[in-house]
Amino acid sequence: MKTWALLLCLAVLPLAARAQTTVATPVPMPMASTCGAIDNRRLPGEFAPLAGEVPLIVAGRVAAEGAVINAGEARAVTLLPQSEVRFIVPSASKPLAEPHAGALRLHVVRAGIYRIALGASASIDVIGHGSPATAINAVAQAPGPQCSVVRKIVDVQLEAGDYLVQLSNASEVRILIMAVIKR
Repeated sequence: MKTWALLLCLAVLPLAARAQTTVATPVPMPMASTCGAIDNRRLPGEFAPLAGEVPLIVAGRVAAEGAVINAGEARAVTLLPQSEVRFIVPSASKPLAEPHAGALRLHVVRAGIYRIALGASASIDVIGHGSPATAINAVAQAPGPQCSVVRKIVDVQLEAGDYLVQLSNASEVRILIMAVIKR
């Protein structure tokens, strides 16, 4: 009887661990040394969902495995060791000592300039479905408001459709991300 109970517990553990990846959870992000606490008062209104609890998803090792994010949805992404990720387009940035990375898919319903906010230092490549695959050039890039949960905002011109988002060179294993259409 004890053997069956032990086997049942061992069988349920992976399911319990996987269930935790879909639970809404606050994601503490590292702050610059000048910040005493996170202050989201200067956070642009369209990124307000990043200041609360957001669903946790897992990035893929390859594009087909990446979770789908829709424009307008805030997500916390668990990344992988960069050495385990296969990139469609190599990152142009110099790798950190132990970087984290991952692949996501972004769904966009209408054309426009999309602002993609990241909650930690990382490189981001948005890739269309052309052949050969190439990263879409950013039309603007800026740091997020000081001491907020947003560390970087990248603007890219996108048509309606699905895109691959490659995150690389992340210093943290978990990162916030949100894409919104620029008003």
